[in-house]
Amino acid sequence: MSKRKQIVSILALGACFCASAANMRELTFQVAMPAKESPVIDGVLDDACWKSATVHSDYYEYLVPNPRRVTNTKTDCMIVYDAKGVYTGIRNWEDQPEKLRQNCKKNNQDSIWTDDCGEIFYDPDAAGIGYYKFIVNSLGKVDTAWRMDGANMHEDWTCGGLSCAAKVFSDRWEVELFIPWSVFHNRP
Repeated sequence: MSKRKQIVSILALGACFCASAANMRELTFQVAMPAKESPVIDGVLDDACWKSATVHSDYYEYLVPNPRRVTNTKTDCMIVYDAKGVYTGIRNWEDQPEKLRQNCKKNNQDSIWTDDCGEIFYDPDAAGIGYYKFIVNSLGKVDTAWRMDGANMHEDWTCGGLSCAAKVFSDRWEVELFIPWSVFHNRP
């Protein structure tokens, strides 16, 4: 099986980042499944590929030496791919979605992390040193960053070809994110 078909993306949602890859503990991995049909990026996880995708729902504390599993929140994440790129679908369950913080109305606003949002990290090298970071709020607005290695962080990096949408429902908000393979320098 080709490397592209054996995609394993580290999801660092809630994972602990240490200064050295040797000190990193594996917390969660998500296996990306091939999509027979690409999803429509509309913020609604009703496409066939999401129905058959493996659901990832284990998350851990962030930036603590011995992260514990977070059990007070319910978030489902699915990852699929095709020849064009990788797709991420996230379902965030909310008791009061009308109270979501939605201040950032444009992409690449530096303060998007202060909104109710999700942070998605892709490490195509699976080395635990560099990553591509995507912050998505409940309006489907995105901010990005690229950490090449421990010394080189590009906060002003933007992702060409990215597509994202989100939709708020009465009990949740859903996100669909598409990232073309070219962003990862064709390293799946």
